[in-house]
Amino acid sequence: MQEQIFRGIYGIVLTPFRDDGSVDFQALQKQIDEAAKSKSLAGFVVCGSTGEFTRLTFGENVTLMRAIAEANGKRKQLICGATAGDSQTATRYIEEITNIGADGILLAPPYYFKLKDSEILAYYQEAFSSNEKKIPVVGYNIPQCTNPISLDVFEKLLEYDEVKGFKNSWFDLQEITAHLGMIQRQRPDISYFTGLDGCLRGVTALGGDGIFSALSYLMPDVMEKIFADVSSKDSESCQFDILDLVRRINRFSFPYGYRMFSEIAGKPLGEGREAIPEEECALAAQSALEMKTLYQKLLQYMEE
Repeated sequence: MQEQIFRGIYGIVLTPFRDDGSVDFQALQKQIDEAAKSKSLAGFVVCGSTGEFTRLTFGENVTLMRAIAEANGKRKQLICGATAGDSQTATRYIEEITNIGADGILLAPPYYFKLKDSEILAYYQEAFSSNEKKIPVVGYNIPQCTNPISLDVFEKLLEYDEVKGFKNSWFDLQEITAHLGMIQRQRPDISYFTGLDGCLRGVTALGGDGIFSALSYLMPDVMEKIFADVSSKDSESCQFDILDLVRRINRFSFPYGYRMFSEIAGKPLGEGREAIPEEECALAAQSALEMKTLYQKLLQYMEE
């Protein structure tokens, strides 16, 4: 029986911008080099939702992948996102990801237009057909941003050998339990990840294999504390504190709150390309102070 390829704490890389709105590749590579030193981090996830891939051009996203691959230098696993609004663009991403030599492909269903299950499955099938080197694929359910992956489609995806992982950024406990049951019975080589920081302990306790998230990129050692010893009291307390932090991050439009916290964690990202309402800017100072207090509290778990 084949073994799992992916397991542990995977950080979704956040994209730094210059004042003129261009991607700051110099800052990015410096941040990647520093993050790669963490023993807790299993890998980097490039062009994920929090990385704002939808606000970048195709060319910028590919350049982002290449820059991170170069800065990483094979120290950590590299998983690149190929999610797009259509099959043709997704297959173009897969071709570029193949040339880069990534360890995996993260692929969510198309966004914006509402699709039927048969159309979502056709999208995946076309992507698999274009994946000539059979780079491992991590399926991705994020119904708040794309078409949801139903249980029927999920079960169909288990039939494809190149599917080696699945990330679920939804909090339906019954769905998560059903997913894990199907994997255990049919494809135990597939790794299962949550995409929600507040769900890491719960999903791990059910048999999950880790997390893909922005907070995992910004503080992998803290997230590993929750994952590594899920039954401990420290793990429980740390998870509760993470939830408090996420609540404060989510006061702001996505991903502005993550940009605020990233600066607190030592990875400034600039202003980005999205206009921020004045009322959110007014709340930022107090919220940043609360986030900093929680961050310092979370770091104390590493001293215990």
